[in-house]
Amino acid sequence: MFLGLCFWYFSIASLHAQEKDSIAFFPNNDRNIELGLNVTTVIASFVGADINRISPESFPLSLKIAKNRSAFRMGIGASYFSEETNTFPTFSSNTTHAYSARVGYEWRFFIAKRWMAHFGFDVVGGFLSETNRVNSSIDVSTLQREDFRMGGGPVYGLQLALSNRMVLGCEASMYGIATRSNISEEFVENPIFNRSESRWLGDFDITVPKWLYLIIRF
Repeated sequence: MFLGLCFWYFSIASLHAQEKDSIAFFPNNDRNIELGLNVTTVIASFVGADINRISPESFPLSLKIAKNRSAFRMGIGASYFSEETNTFPTFSSNTTHAYSARVGYEWRFFIAKRWMAHFGFDVVGGFLSETNRVNSSIDVSTLQREDFRMGGGPVYGLQLALSNRMVLGCEASMYGIATRSNISEEFVENPIFNRSESRWLGDFDITVPKWLYLIIRF
């Protein structure tokens, strides 16, 4: 809610300045490099983001190569979590790391001097690994999960030029993701209970334009 209010505050302020500005805030002919920081993801990292799905929050950093009314877009993301618990006579540890990447293309539509909308399509992929190990007086067990993800879908958003170098934008997505999930469980003292399974999972996620980006143009 706070981020949304900030975005609309800057939006209203810019409307009063549009008639006085003569700067080309969204140049058409020159090739531009745009580096974006997903402010929403950075804030969410302090309270815990959802690493079990792929959405715009999976890509805190984005890079766009723009020219005319279109842009080639890329994004990357990574997260790591580790925790250990020692309650005698049981020791447990949990380690999780996830990686994600996207490539896509977007088309741009200029609404006003400081306003631009975009619509595009992304191809996304990711890998998630989670390992939980429990060492007790009875046995040592290891539960491991590995997810391989692939998918994509449309993206759309709105950008507001704060200056000719700095842009504030919001974006939403409609991603369909297929996941190959491999789960294995191993016991040192009782291998008869060892098991492994693989399964396919599907997910389709529609998000609203709540992802706020701060974009620097070079």
